[in-house]
Amino acid sequence: MNNEFDKVLQPAQEAAEIPADSCIDSNAEIIDEESADWTIPLRIADDDEEETDEKSEEEKTFQSSRVAVAAFHSKTEDYALKQQKAAAAISEERARRREKSKRDTLKLICSIAVSAAILISLWFGVEYRIHKTTSTGEPKVLFYYSVVENGVSVHSADSWYTKDITVPDKIGGKDVVHLSANSFAGREKMESVILPETLKTIGYNAFKQCASLREITIPDNVEEIGYCAFVKCSALESVHLPRNLTAIEYGTFLECFALKKLEVPARVTTISHGAFQACTSLREITFPDGLTDIGYDAFRDCAALESIDLPDSVEKIDASAFSGCSSLRSVTIPARVDKLASYTFSGCSSLEEIHIPDSVTSISDNTFNHCTKLTIYGNSGSYAEAYAKQYNIPFVPEQNDKP
Repeated sequence: MNNEFDKVLQPAQEAAEIPADSCIDSNAEIIDEESADWTIPLRIADDDEEETDEKSEEEKTFQSSRVAVAAFHSKTEDYALKQQKAAAAISEERARRREKSKRDTLKLICSIAVSAAILISLWFGVEYRIHKTTSTGEPKVLFYYSVVENGVSVHSADSWYTKDITVPDKIGGKDVVHLSANSFAGREKMESVILPETLKTIGYNAFKQCASLREITIPDNVEEIGYCAFVKCSALESVHLPRNLTAIEYGTFLECFALKKLEVPARVTTISHGAFQACTSLREITFPDGLTDIGYDAFRDCAALESIDLPDSVEKIDASAFSGCSSLRSVTIPARVDKLASYTFSGCSSLEEIHIPDSVTSISDNTFNHCTKLTIYGNSGSYAEAYAKQYNIPFVPEQNDKP
Protein backbone atom coordinates (compact mmCIF):
# COMPACT_ATOMS: atom_id res chain seq x y z
CA MET A 1 0.00 0.00 0.00
CA ASN A 2 2.89 2.27 0.64
CA ASN A 3 4.07 1.77 -2.90
CA GLU A 4 0.74 2.83 -4.25
CA PHE A 5 0.77 5.97 -2.06
CA ASP A 6 4.21 6.84 -3.28
CA LYS A 7 3.04 6.53 -6.86
CA VAL A 8 0.22 8.99 -6.13
CA LEU A 9 2.54 11.59 -4.54
CA GLN A 10 5.45 11.24 -6.94
CA PRO A 11 4.14 13.56 -9.74
CA ALA A 12 3.47 16.38 -7.27
CA GLN A 13 6.84 15.95 -5.59
CA GLU A 14 8.64 15.99 -8.93
CA ALA A 15 6.77 19.17 -9.98
CA ALA A 16 7.93 20.91 -6.82
CA GLU A 17 11.41 19.44 -7.23
CA ILE A 18 11.32 18.17 -3.65
CA PRO A 19 12.63 14.70 -2.83
CA ALA A 20 9.90 12.35 -1.78
CA ASP A 21 11.83 10.99 1.16
CA SER A 22 12.15 14.43 2.71
CA CYS A 23 8.34 14.89 2.82
CA ILE A 24 6.87 11.49 3.83
CA ASP A 25 8.31 8.75 5.86
CA SER A 26 7.51 5.48 4.18
CA ASN A 27 7.02 3.78 7.58
CA ALA A 28 4.65 6.51 8.92
CA GLU A 29 0.99 5.87 9.38
CA ILE A 30 -1.43 7.41 6.96
CA ILE A 31 -3.46 10.26 8.45
CA ASP A 32 -7.11 10.26 7.55
CA GLU A 33 -8.53 13.02 5.42
CA GLU A 34 -10.50 14.60 8.25
CA SER A 35 -7.38 15.08 10.39
CA ALA A 36 -5.33 16.35 7.42
CA ASP A 37 -7.93 18.93 6.48
CA TRP A 38 -7.74 20.55 9.96
CA THR A 39 -4.00 20.20 10.61
CA ILE A 40 -2.68 21.90 7.42
CA PRO A 41 -4.95 25.06 7.50
CA LEU A 42 -4.09 25.59 11.17
CA ARG A 43 -0.38 25.51 10.37
CA ILE A 44 -0.90 27.97 7.51
CA ALA A 45 -2.95 30.25 9.75
CA ASP A 46 -0.19 30.21 12.34
CA ASP A 47 2.34 31.14 9.68
CA ASP A 48 0.12 33.98 8.46
CA GLU A 49 -0.23 35.33 11.98
CA GLU A 50 3.52 35.27 12.42
CA GLU A 51 4.01 37.09 9.11
CA THR A 52 1.35 39.69 10.11
CA ASP A 53 3.07 40.26 13.43
CA GLU A 54 6.41 40.69 11.65
CA LYS A 55 4.87 43.18 9.20
CA SER A 56 3.27 45.13 12.05
CA GLU A 57 6.63 45.32 13.77
CA GLU A 58 8.26 46.47 10.51
CA GLU A 59 5.53 49.09 9.94
CA LYS A 60 5.93 50.35 13.49
CA THR A 61 9.68 50.53 13.04
CA PHE A 62 9.24 52.33 9.68
CA GLN A 63 6.73 54.82 11.14
CA SER A 64 9.06 55.46 14.06
CA SER A 65 11.90 56.07 11.61
CA ARG A 66 9.78 58.50 9.59
CA VAL A 67 8.83 60.39 12.73
CA ALA A 68 12.46 60.52 13.79
CA VAL A 69 13.57 61.72 10.33
CA ALA A 70 10.83 64.39 10.27
CA ALA A 71 11.86 65.57 13.70
CA PHE A 72 15.50 65.66 12.58
CA HIS A 73 14.62 67.71 9.48
CA SER A 74 12.52 70.09 11.57
CA LYS A 75 15.38 70.62 14.00
CA THR A 76 17.80 71.04 11.08
CA GLU A 77 15.58 73.70 9.47
CA ASP A 78 15.22 75.52 12.79
CA TYR A 79 18.96 75.37 13.25
CA ALA A 80 19.58 76.67 9.70
CA LEU A 81 17.10 79.53 10.27
CA LYS A 82 18.81 80.42 13.51
CA GLN A 83 22.16 80.32 11.73
CA GLN A 84 20.86 82.65 9.00
CA LYS A 85 19.52 85.10 11.58
CA ALA A 86 22.79 84.96 13.45
CA ALA A 87 24.75 85.55 10.24
CA ALA A 88 22.52 88.51 9.32
CA ALA A 89 22.98 89.99 12.78
CA ILE A 90 26.73 89.55 12.52
CA SER A 91 26.76 91.22 9.07
CA GLU A 92 24.73 94.18 10.36
CA GLU A 93 27.02 94.54 13.34
CA ARG A 94 30.09 94.41 11.10
CA ALA A 95 28.57 97.03 8.76
CA ARG A 96 27.77 99.25 11.76
CA ARG A 97 31.28 98.88 13.06
CA ARG A 98 32.76 99.63 9.63
CA GLU A 99 30.65 102.77 9.35
CA LYS A 100 31.64 103.83 12.83
CA SER A 101 35.27 103.11 12.00
CA LYS A 102 35.00 105.29 8.87
CA ARG A 103 33.49 108.15 10.88
CA ASP A 104 36.12 107.81 13.57
CA THR A 105 38.87 107.70 10.97
CA LEU A 106 37.46 110.76 9.24
CA LYS A 107 37.29 112.62 12.52
CA LEU A 108 40.82 111.56 13.33
CA ILE A 109 42.08 112.77 9.96
CA CYS A 110 40.24 116.05 10.43
CA SER A 111 41.69 116.45 13.90
CA ILE A 112 45.18 115.69 12.63
CA ALA A 113 44.75 118.17 9.78
CA VAL A 114 43.50 120.84 12.16
CA SER A 115 46.34 120.15 14.57
CA ALA A 116 48.86 120.32 11.74
CA ALA A 117 47.33 123.58 10.54
CA ILE A 118 47.53 124.99 14.05
CA LEU A 119 51.18 123.99 14.36
CA ILE A 120 51.98 125.47 10.96
CA SER A 121 50.09 128.62 11.84
CA LEU A 122 51.97 128.93 15.11
CA TRP A 123 55.25 128.28 13.31
CA PHE A 124 54.58 131.12 10.91
CA GLY A 125 53.19 133.34 13.62
CA VAL A 126 49.50 133.07 12.58
CA GLU A 127 47.05 132.63 15.41
CA TYR A 128 44.63 129.72 14.86
CA ARG A 129 41.33 129.80 16.72
CA ILE A 130 37.99 128.03 17.10
CA HIS A 131 34.63 129.77 16.83
CA LYS A 132 31.32 128.16 17.86
CA THR A 133 28.06 129.03 16.18
CA THR A 134 24.55 127.57 16.17
CA SER A 135 21.82 127.28 13.57
CA THR A 136 18.13 126.75 14.25
CA GLY A 137 17.52 123.08 14.79
CA GLU A 138 21.18 122.27 14.12
CA PRO A 139 23.98 121.35 16.53
CA LYS A 140 26.87 123.68 17.20
CA VAL A 141 29.28 124.12 14.31
CA LEU A 142 32.93 124.71 15.09
CA PHE A 143 34.76 126.98 12.65
CA TYR A 144 38.53 126.86 12.57
CA TYR A 145 39.97 130.17 11.51
CA SER A 146 42.95 132.46 11.60
CA VAL A 147 43.25 136.21 11.71
CA VAL A 148 44.68 137.74 8.55
CA GLU A 149 45.56 141.27 7.57
CA ASN A 150 42.10 142.46 6.53
CA GLY A 151 39.89 140.14 8.55
CA VAL A 152 39.38 136.43 9.21
CA SER A 153 40.14 133.37 7.08
CA VAL A 154 37.97 130.29 7.71
CA HIS A 155 40.04 127.15 7.30
CA SER A 156 37.57 124.43 8.15
CA ALA A 157 34.40 123.53 10.02
CA ASP A 158 33.38 120.56 12.11
CA SER A 159 30.34 120.01 9.92
CA TRP A 160 30.63 116.57 8.36
CA TYR A 161 27.01 115.63 9.12
CA THR A 162 25.35 119.06 8.95
CA LYS A 163 22.96 119.61 6.02
CA ASP A 164 22.68 123.41 6.07
CA ILE A 165 25.60 125.63 7.00
CA THR A 166 25.74 129.37 7.48
CA VAL A 167 29.20 130.89 7.57
CA PRO A 168 29.15 133.87 9.96
CA ASP A 169 30.02 137.31 8.61
CA LYS A 170 32.07 138.17 11.69
CA ILE A 171 34.26 136.13 13.99
CA GLY A 172 35.83 137.78 16.99
CA GLY A 173 34.59 141.15 15.76
CA LYS A 174 36.42 140.83 12.42
CA ASP A 175 34.95 140.33 8.95
CA VAL A 176 35.16 136.88 7.39
CA VAL A 177 36.91 137.64 4.10
CA HIS A 178 38.38 134.33 2.95
CA LEU A 179 37.56 130.61 2.70
CA SER A 180 40.76 128.61 2.66
CA ALA A 181 41.58 125.75 0.28
CA ASN A 182 39.61 122.54 0.99
CA SER A 183 37.66 124.34 3.72
CA PHE A 184 34.43 122.38 3.11
CA ALA A 185 35.72 119.65 0.81
CA GLY A 186 34.09 116.23 1.09
CA ARG A 187 31.03 117.28 3.12
CA GLU A 188 28.76 114.65 1.57
CA LYS A 189 25.74 115.52 3.76
CA MET A 190 25.81 119.28 3.16
CA GLU A 191 22.90 120.38 0.96
CA SER A 192 23.13 124.17 1.14
CA VAL A 193 25.55 126.81 2.37
CA ILE A 194 25.06 130.53 2.98
CA LEU A 195 28.17 132.65 2.59
CA PRO A 196 28.62 136.08 4.20
CA GLU A 197 28.52 139.32 2.20
CA THR A 198 31.92 140.20 3.62
CA LEU A 199 33.60 137.35 1.72
CA LYS A 200 36.26 138.34 -0.86
CA THR A 201 37.93 135.11 -1.98
CA ILE A 202 37.22 131.37 -2.09
CA GLY A 203 40.20 129.03 -2.09
CA TYR A 204 40.81 126.10 -4.43
CA ASN A 205 38.88 122.87 -3.77
CA ALA A 206 36.81 124.74 -1.18
CA PHE A 207 33.63 122.72 -1.91
CA LYS A 208 35.19 119.78 -3.74
CA GLN A 209 33.04 116.62 -3.79
CA CYS A 210 30.18 118.02 -1.75
CA ALA A 211 27.95 115.42 -3.36
CA SER A 212 24.66 116.61 -1.82
CA LEU A 213 25.14 120.36 -2.35
CA ARG A 214 22.20 121.56 -4.48
CA GLU A 215 22.47 125.32 -4.59
CA ILE A 216 24.76 128.10 -3.54
CA THR A 217 24.70 131.88 -3.82
CA ILE A 218 28.12 133.46 -3.93
CA PRO A 219 28.11 137.08 -2.66
CA ASP A 220 28.84 139.79 -5.21
CA ASN A 221 31.85 141.00 -3.25
CA VAL A 222 33.75 137.81 -4.09
CA GLU A 223 36.45 138.62 -6.63
CA GLU A 224 38.21 135.28 -6.91
CA ILE A 225 37.13 131.64 -6.88
CA GLY A 226 40.00 129.15 -6.80
CA TYR A 227 40.43 126.30 -9.24
CA CYS A 228 38.27 123.20 -8.78
CA ALA A 229 36.25 125.01 -6.10
CA PHE A 230 33.08 123.04 -6.93
CA VAL A 231 34.56 120.05 -8.72
CA LYS A 232 32.37 116.92 -8.55
CA CYS A 233 29.48 118.60 -6.75
CA SER A 234 27.27 116.14 -8.62
CA ALA A 235 23.92 117.39 -7.21
CA LEU A 236 24.58 121.11 -7.78
CA GLU A 237 21.71 122.51 -9.87
CA SER A 238 21.94 126.26 -9.41
CA VAL A 239 24.81 128.71 -8.89
CA HIS A 240 24.78 132.48 -8.68
CA LEU A 241 28.22 133.81 -9.63
CA PRO A 242 29.31 137.21 -8.24
CA ARG A 243 29.37 140.27 -10.47
CA ASN A 244 32.95 141.13 -9.43
CA LEU A 245 34.34 137.83 -10.71
CA THR A 246 36.85 138.27 -13.55
CA ALA A 247 37.77 134.67 -14.40
CA ILE A 248 36.41 131.15 -14.04
CA GLU A 249 39.41 129.02 -13.14
CA TYR A 250 40.13 125.56 -14.45
CA GLY A 251 37.91 122.74 -13.26
CA THR A 252 35.71 125.08 -11.21
CA PHE A 253 32.51 123.18 -12.10
CA LEU A 254 34.03 119.99 -13.49
CA GLU A 255 31.56 117.06 -13.37
CA CYS A 256 28.71 119.05 -11.86
CA PHE A 257 26.29 116.68 -13.56
CA ALA A 258 23.08 118.36 -12.36
CA LEU A 259 23.96 121.96 -13.33
CA LYS A 260 21.39 123.10 -15.90
CA LYS A 261 21.76 126.84 -16.42
CA LEU A 262 24.43 129.46 -15.81
CA GLU A 263 24.98 133.12 -16.46
CA VAL A 264 28.62 134.18 -16.69
CA PRO A 265 29.13 137.59 -15.00
CA ALA A 266 29.85 140.64 -17.15
CA ARG A 267 33.42 141.14 -15.93
CA VAL A 268 34.62 137.62 -16.75
CA THR A 269 37.17 137.63 -19.57
CA THR A 270 38.51 134.08 -19.30
CA ILE A 271 36.92 130.66 -18.94
CA SER A 272 39.83 128.35 -18.20
CA HIS A 273 40.35 124.76 -19.27
CA GLY A 274 37.87 122.18 -18.01
CA ALA A 275 35.82 124.82 -16.21
CA PHE A 276 32.49 123.19 -17.18
CA GLN A 277 33.71 119.85 -18.49
CA ALA A 278 31.20 116.99 -18.21
CA CYS A 279 28.35 119.19 -16.99
CA THR A 280 26.06 116.78 -18.79
CA SER A 281 22.78 118.55 -17.89
CA LEU A 282 23.91 122.06 -18.86
CA ARG A 283 21.43 123.30 -21.48
CA GLU A 284 21.88 127.05 -21.39
CA ILE A 285 24.83 129.33 -20.73
CA THR A 286 25.02 133.08 -21.26
CA PHE A 287 28.38 134.64 -22.13
CA PRO A 288 29.29 138.29 -21.39
CA ASP A 289 30.36 140.71 -24.11
CA GLY A 290 33.83 141.06 -22.62
CA LEU A 291 34.75 137.37 -22.83
CA THR A 292 38.02 136.83 -24.75
CA ASP A 293 39.40 133.34 -24.03
CA ILE A 294 37.78 129.90 -23.86
CA GLY A 295 40.25 127.29 -22.63
CA TYR A 296 40.70 123.72 -23.79
CA ASP A 297 38.08 121.22 -22.62
CA ALA A 298 36.11 124.15 -21.19
CA PHE A 299 32.73 122.68 -22.25
CA ARG A 300 33.81 119.21 -23.27
CA ASP A 301 31.10 116.54 -22.98
CA CYS A 302 28.34 119.00 -22.16
CA ALA A 303 25.95 116.66 -23.95
CA ALA A 304 22.75 118.67 -23.30
CA LEU A 305 24.08 122.00 -24.64
CA GLU A 306 22.05 122.78 -27.77
CA SER A 307 23.20 126.27 -28.72
CA ILE A 308 25.87 128.82 -27.85
CA ASP A 309 26.01 132.52 -28.64
CA LEU A 310 29.66 133.52 -28.61
CA PRO A 311 30.19 137.28 -28.21
CA ASP A 312 32.22 139.24 -30.76
CA SER A 313 34.88 139.85 -28.12
CA VAL A 314 36.06 136.21 -28.16
CA GLU A 315 39.59 135.94 -29.58
CA LYS A 316 40.62 132.38 -28.73
CA ILE A 317 38.85 129.03 -28.65
CA ASP A 318 41.26 126.35 -27.51
CA ALA A 319 41.49 122.62 -28.30
CA SER A 320 38.51 120.40 -27.50
CA ALA A 321 36.64 123.38 -26.07
CA PHE A 322 33.26 122.03 -27.25
CA SER A 323 34.24 118.44 -28.01
CA GLY A 324 31.51 115.90 -27.28
CA CYS A 325 28.69 118.46 -27.18
CA SER A 326 26.47 115.98 -28.97
CA SER A 327 23.31 118.16 -28.89
CA LEU A 328 24.93 121.32 -30.27
CA ARG A 329 23.30 122.31 -33.58
CA SER A 330 24.62 125.70 -34.67
CA VAL A 331 27.69 127.85 -33.97
CA THR A 332 28.90 131.22 -35.23
CA ILE A 333 32.61 131.86 -34.80
CA PRO A 334 33.41 135.50 -33.83
CA ALA A 335 35.40 137.62 -36.29
CA ARG A 336 38.39 138.01 -33.94
CA VAL A 337 39.16 134.31 -33.88
CA ASP A 338 41.95 133.33 -36.28
CA LYS A 339 42.32 129.63 -35.50
CA LEU A 340 40.20 126.57 -34.73
CA ALA A 341 42.38 124.16 -32.77
CA SER A 342 42.43 120.36 -32.61
CA TYR A 343 39.16 118.62 -31.75
CA THR A 344 37.40 121.92 -30.99
CA PHE A 345 34.04 120.52 -32.15
CA SER A 346 34.95 116.84 -32.41
CA GLY A 347 32.09 114.50 -31.59
CA CYS A 348 29.40 117.15 -32.04
CA SER A 349 27.24 114.64 -33.86
CA SER A 350 24.20 116.97 -34.12
CA LEU A 351 26.13 120.00 -35.42
CA GLU A 352 24.44 121.02 -38.66
CA GLU A 353 25.96 124.42 -39.41
CA ILE A 354 28.95 126.51 -38.45
CA HIS A 355 29.61 130.02 -39.68
CA ILE A 356 33.32 130.73 -40.11
CA PRO A 357 34.56 134.29 -40.76
CA ASP A 358 37.42 135.31 -43.06
CA SER A 359 39.61 135.93 -40.02
CA VAL A 360 40.06 132.18 -39.53
CA THR A 361 43.14 131.07 -41.43
CA SER A 362 43.90 127.80 -39.65
CA ILE A 363 41.67 124.82 -38.91
CA SER A 364 43.05 121.52 -37.64
CA ASP A 365 42.32 118.41 -39.68
CA ASN A 366 40.47 116.84 -36.72
CA THR A 367 38.52 119.91 -35.59
CA PHE A 368 35.24 118.46 -36.89
CA ASN A 369 35.81 114.72 -36.36
CA HIS A 370 32.52 112.76 -36.36
CA CYS A 371 30.46 115.82 -37.30
CA THR A 372 28.56 113.87 -39.94
CA LYS A 373 25.72 116.40 -40.43
CA LEU A 374 27.92 119.49 -40.73
CA THR A 375 27.66 122.21 -43.37
CA ILE A 376 30.21 125.04 -43.32
CA TYR A 377 29.05 128.59 -44.08
CA GLY A 378 31.51 131.29 -45.12
CA ASN A 379 32.58 133.73 -47.83
CA SER A 380 33.56 132.54 -51.27
CA GLY A 381 37.30 132.28 -51.68
CA SER A 382 37.86 132.10 -47.91
CA TYR A 383 40.01 129.62 -46.05
CA ALA A 384 36.80 128.03 -44.77
CA GLU A 385 35.74 127.19 -48.34
CA ALA A 386 39.12 125.66 -49.16
CA TYR A 387 39.03 123.62 -45.96
CA ALA A 388 35.51 122.35 -46.68
CA LYS A 389 36.56 121.31 -50.18
CA GLN A 390 39.68 119.53 -48.89
CA TYR A 391 37.76 117.48 -46.35
CA ASN A 392 34.60 116.95 -48.41
CA ILE A 393 32.37 118.97 -46.11
CA PRO A 394 29.36 120.73 -47.71
CA PHE A 395 29.97 124.47 -48.07
CA VAL A 396 27.45 127.28 -48.52
CA PRO A 397 28.69 130.79 -49.50
CA GLU A 398 27.32 133.49 -47.20
CA GLN A 399 26.82 135.84 -50.23
CA ASN A 400 24.00 133.61 -51.40
CA ASP A 401 21.97 134.73 -48.41
CA LYS A 402 22.31 138.42 -49.35
CA PRO A 403 19.80 140.17 -51.73
